[in-house]
Amino acid sequence: RGGTPVVGLAYLRAYETTGDAFYLEAARETAQVLARGQHCSGGWDYIIELDPTKRKNYPYRIDGDCLDQRLPESDGDAGKPPPQTTLDDNVTQAAIRLLMRVDRELKFQEEVIHEAALYALDQLILAQYPNGAWPQRYFEFPDLAAFPVKAASFPESWSRRWPGPDYRSHYTLNDNAMLDMIDAFLEAARIYGEPRHRAAAEKGGDFLLRAQMPEPQPAWAQQYDVDMHPAW
Repeated sequence: RGGTPVVGLAYLRAYETTGDAFYLEAARETAQVLARGQHCSGGWDYIIELDPTKRKNYPYRIDGDCLDQRLPESDGDAGKPPPQTTLDDNVTQAAIRLLMRVDRELKFQEEVIHEAALYALDQLILAQYPNGAWPQRYFEFPDLAAFPVKAASFPESWSRRWPGPDYRSHYTLNDNAMLDMIDAFLEAARIYGEPRHRAAAEKGGDFLLRAQMPEPQPAWAQQYDVDMHPAW
């Protein structure tokens, strides 16, 4: 749940409190490592593989041109979806926060950190659905025409059979995925002053309004399918 970024943020807070440059350097080094683990799709997964041999099985932006995000043909998992940008458990959002805050502290002069932060924000805007939601995780961007904007509603009947484990593309509130995304983009707007970052946050707020269920249960679901029905 954001382990490495949270430690980096603690170093940054220590620097802000003490003025000791040792802690700023520790935060900078942490941000540099996160940049090495950024996926071509813009975000992060649960681990960063630093072994030079094993890294070829991960779509890390810093290592290549990102034209082919699938695993190489020589790998036993060729053809399977690659490791994903994960918005669950504050994984990507925490990484973005650390990169942005270190970037600001370094006066936006550390190129690797600055580019990684802006690239993440740009890719996450592309991953945002037309209704303002985000998926739980992704490695490619949605076909916008396949996701019409609707208000939440109850289906006519409820399935009693679990449809299977692949719920990654659902509009996801679970584990604070949406709220952490909105918060990250609001912070981006404060740090970089870019209108598109605030617009992404506001679009996320629009989704929260659409996602409120009608009476007699006007609350929110953990996730929604493309028809804006609460989903398994």
